[in-house]
Amino acid sequence: MKNKNYVPHAWESVNCPFCGSNNSFVYERFGNELQYNNLKCKICGVVYFSPRPKYDGKFLEDAYAKYNDFNHITYEYSDRLTKNWDKEISETLSFIKSPNSVLDVGACMGDYLFSAKKYFKHCYGVEVSEKMASFVENKLNLKVFRDNFTSLTFDEKFSCYSS
Repeated sequence: MKNKNYVPHAWESVNCPFCGSNNSFVYERFGNELQYNNLKCKICGVVYFSPRPKYDGKFLEDAYAKYNDFNHITYEYSDRLTKNWDKEISETLSFIKSPNSVLDVGACMGDYLFSAKKYFKHCYGVEVSEKMASFVENKLNLKVFRDNFTSLTFDEKFSCYSS
C-alpha cells in the first residue's frame, strides 16, 4: 500500500450521526479526485462523512497497516502539532460556556487529546483500532472507547466533540 491512495473495499451510506436525519446536502468534496463527500445535516447542522468506508475487519487491517507494531513506536507530541491544536481549541472554547469534557471521535495517536488536556477537565477518545486505543490510553492516561462511534451510548454529556 505504500505511495498508493487507500481505496475501501466496501462503502456504506449513513444518516446524520447526531440526530439520525437523512436530510442533508453535500457540504464539500475532498480527496485527490474529489471522490469523498462531507454532508451537512439540514436539521442539526452537523457535518459528517458519507458514504464512508464500511468499518469492518478489512477496513481496520488496511487503514491501520502502517501501525502494526506499536511496541517500537517512539511517538512524541511535537510543539508544532500542539500549537495547531491549541489554536483550534482556543477558537472552539469561545463558543463553550463551561469546558468540562471533550470527546474526540477517531482519536488516532491522541494528538488532539494531548492538547485538549490543558483546556478540559475530562478528555475521552473513541477509536476503532484496539492497538491505537491502547497506545493513547497508555501514553496519555485517558479513557478511549473501542468501538464505532455510532455504536456507543454515553451517560455523560460532553461540552465539545472533535473528529
